[in-house]
Amino acid sequence: MGFLQTLMDFCHFGEFGLDARVFIFAPVAGLGWLFAYIDLIRLGFKQKTYGMPIAALALNIVWEGLYAYMYWAHDGMFYGGYMMACVNTAWFIADCLILYTHIKWGKKDFEKVADGRLFWPWFAVVMIMAVVVEITWLQAYGVRANGCTAIVQNLPMSMLFIFLLYLRKGTEGQSMMIAIGKMLGTIGAWLAIAVYPSLQDPLNIWCGVMCTMFDLIYCVLLYKAFKAEGKNPWKPLAPADPAKRDLTKSPVFNPKTDTIVDGKIVSKVVGSDY
Repeated sequence: MGFLQTLMDFCHFGEFGLDARVFIFAPVAGLGWLFAYIDLIRLGFKQKTYGMPIAALALNIVWEGLYAYMYWAHDGMFYGGYMMACVNTAWFIADCLILYTHIKWGKKDFEKVADGRLFWPWFAVVMIMAVVVEITWLQAYGVRANGCTAIVQNLPMSMLFIFLLYLRKGTEGQSMMIAIGKMLGTIGAWLAIAVYPSLQDPLNIWCGVMCTMFDLIYCVLLYKAFKAEGKNPWKPLAPADPAKRDLTKSPVFNPKTDTIVDGKIVSKVVGSDY
């Protein structure tokens, strides 16, 4: 118990009236999201694609960069202390690599729905929007904004991953590690925030519940999509087994609007993950 208390003191948990539960939940959040980020980077470079929708990525990278700076600039005296300073820094570095995959390969998807010359203006608008949202929230709520935005912005992010799966009509850039890592990371963050007295409000609680619900739905849909493609859900880069492939059983296949061409689901309706 003395060792755990020493670690809690290092993280400044005692100054927030918190107990050892936070020391358990916070690393779950950190490692869960970090595993998801690592696989997003791995698949992005292997498949020459990106796995995180730009709106979700923009909010993520700005949040992580902003609060990594705030933690270090204030000597770790934010909720979670130096431990969360290290976690946010690791997240930010990983997100920079994910951002690179979007810059490198995002334009090919954008050109399917809009003039390619608008890619960079649109990219800039989304990033500026994210900066304005995060800074405004910080100004409005102060230190509480750290926990509030972490949970609230995770809700649209969870929905966007499902949206991306349906719009791509396949598992490109996705994996079960990403899906499960994201879900565990969000649950860990939610539980860590839930034991912080000033963040125990209905908005954070219900956003956490809904995030978990959408993350679980995403895990199930992604698993079924892999099986319909004849792939091992736990080995996204392994070759598909043609004998096990039946794209008509994929949850993203709509017989009214989709057709199958060269072993892929092709939608007759033009869409985008933007």
